[in-house]
Amino acid sequence: MLAKSSLFPLLIFVFVSFYSCKSDSSSYQNTSYVEHLDVFGMRSAEDGFAPGNLLYGERIHFNQNDDRIKVEYLNADRSLKGTERYIFEDSPNATESIYSAPDATVLSKYLFNYDEKNHVKDKYCYDAEQNLLRIEEYEYNDKGFRTKKRIYNSLKELERTYIFEYDAYGNETMFSVYDKENKLLNQEQYKITEYDTKKRWVKKTGFTNEQPRSFKVRRFE
Repeated sequence: MLAKSSLFPLLIFVFVSFYSCKSDSSSYQNTSYVEHLDVFGMRSAEDGFAPGNLLYGERIHFNQNDDRIKVEYLNADRSLKGTERYIFEDSPNATESIYSAPDATVLSKYLFNYDEKNHVKDKYCYDAEQNLLRIEEYEYNDKGFRTKKRIYNSLKELERTYIFEYDAYGNETMFSVYDKENKLLNQEQYKITEYDTKKRWVKKTGFTNEQPRSFKVRRFE
């Protein structure tokens, strides 16, 4: 039997350990920094092309592990279109995300599964009534960059395949979209014109068939 003198420190240790674990788990959903992304169309200019009107924007919140915890999707007028929140449930990996309208009405949710390297290997998307909408599967290269995304319908039939390419710093430089018969539907290459001090792209122009298609700007705070 433990003596009273040794029991009290033990209770203190259990109490502190319990609340320390709770604090650590909740920290996964605390914002460490925010990425502000703006995507513009292109317009004709005297010297060729220039950024046009804003098409959409995103505010992406990250935690201390550089994982997404919330994404706010913005319309062309910068009004809120919807919000995706990531749920961690006392885990360093998000177990699901919930997409809601501006009035907080739940529209859909994703359930995540991970591989042995803690990469998301697939997502199952459901509507608000828990009906399966689609399945997304992912592949990664040796550096951990996502190189392929496959989208299946609710019958698990392949619908689309996305291929991604990156530069030496992990910035996306091209993506290609293929249909279920592996026919190329779309391809966009990016010319990065500005980096930040961490070699993350800050400004880049997207080209399709050598024609400028989009202009993207982002900043971190």
